Amino acid sequence: MPKRLPILFAALCLPFLHATAVRASATAPPAGIALATCRDISRSGTYYLTKDVTCTTPEGFALNADKITLNLNGHTIRYGSAKSSGAITLCDQWFRGGPGCTGGGRHAAAVIYGGKIIQAANAAPFSSAIWIGQASGIRGGAIHDLEITIASAGSTAIQGTYAGGGWSIYGNTINDRVTNIQHADQKALSARSQLQGYAIRLADNPLTGKAVPNQIYNNKINGSPQGGIVDSNPNSVIHDNVIHLTSSYSNDYGVIIMAAGQNVYNNHVDGRGRGFDIENSNDTLQNNTVTVHEEANNSEYRGCELDGADGIRVKQYVTNADNPQPSSGKPITGLIISGNIITVDSTHCQARALSFTNMTRGVTGAITGNTFTATGPAVQVAAGSNYNAALAFGGYQNPHIVFTKNNFASTNVLVEIRDDGDMWPSIDGVIQAGQTWTPAPVTVFDGELSRGKNTPPERLTIMDTLPASSIKCGDYSAATITVGSHVKTCGR
Repeated sequence: MPKRLPILFAALCLPFLHATAVRASATAPPAGIALATCRDISRSGTYYLTKDVTCTTPEGFALNADKITLNLNGHTIRYGSAKSSGAITLCDQWFRGGPGCTGGGRHAAAVIYGGKIIQAANAAPFSSAIWIGQASGIRGGAIHDLEITIASAGSTAIQGTYAGGGWSIYGNTINDRVTNIQHADQKALSARSQLQGYAIRLADNPLTGKAVPNQIYNNKINGSPQGGIVDSNPNSVIHDNVIHLTSSYSNDYGVIIMAAGQNVYNNHVDGRGRGFDIENSNDTLQNNTVTVHEEANNSEYRGCELDGADGIRVKQYVTNADNPQPSSGKPITGLIISGNIITVDSTHCQARALSFTNMTRGVTGAITGNTFTATGPAVQVAAGSNYNAALAFGGYQNPHIVFTKNNFASTNVLVEIRDDGDMWPSIDGVIQAGQTWTPAPVTVFDGELSRGKNTPPERLTIMDTLPASSIKCGDYSAATITVGSHVKTCGR
């Protein structure tokens, strides 16, 4: 008959046995196929790194099959060589415009997560860390819980071009130390117009219609030569991101809301740059915070960016010739801007908390429950001075935009009618009663400082009662400005 262990002895052994089991499970390798070098992956499955690796080929880890999961397993991928390259690529070999592409049309549902990607100090220009797109069969996947550091010219952290829809990009930290976004023979105007300096850039998809939306959330972006996030996929959702800008190129927004039906909420944008840009219909911008300014370091203007900082800009591209992508020449409809707290500063360059450009009669929208604050030193409000405005209009042809319970404050100008020259249509607009206005030195400034074809007639009506004596007219202004019961016509 076998001997039994004494109960006390068995009890004393249990903690030891339990601790041993815990240690064993903690060091157990993750599921999947182990990788110790950078390589092309051409079979579906789960893969994990066993150590830090350095990629020397242009394609890095090339994910060339459907349903590949790449777990960095807490390790670091270092990449970058004398040729444009990527740490992780999903693209087909027929594409010659990016890093090394070795795929053959199978890239669906990739998942990449769990470690660091660091660009080499001597990496070639335009060596984006993760490249997705320019491939057949590419569609949704996930990129999450990575720390990505980039610095070489023209590089982005996550570069998507014709990347399909359905991507989830979340929980990433991006350290963007890039300062130059231009190709060797490219002007700053061309580079910034193509938005080459955004940390997360998903571009080239159709801007309207039905599509599987992307989800971009809970990312932290530390620095950017131009902007934070741009996504051209309709109906995408962008939320709870923290974006710190260090911009030196124009069009430098925390988020460009480019496609129709996008929902952007609970984001925070601060630093040197602009807040949000809205360019399409049925877009919603809600419960975001912005604290931004510009400085005299713009690569294109060799000083301040034209018009300085915008907290929120809404711009309709009136014709396809102006820009063949956003809004396609059609009026923006279904605009919702609500619950945002926007602060801009004009210490170094002009600043506007909320700015409208090219709003035509068919535009519809609602501006509700926001706080728009423009701060900066006291200045003489005149052409060329670094003044600020809480609300600005540069072309506003009686759109159906309803203002409800917003707060406006400025240390210089509450409402600005911008100098249109020959660029924008005239202003004909109403700000409904029920806003809260903190008095400023200038209530309305009509900055019509040149004789443009769109100068007369112009009308602006503010239905709330404000100090009407502080209406200032530009040299060529012919606007009729109504503030409460007071009416003033400039030029008389």
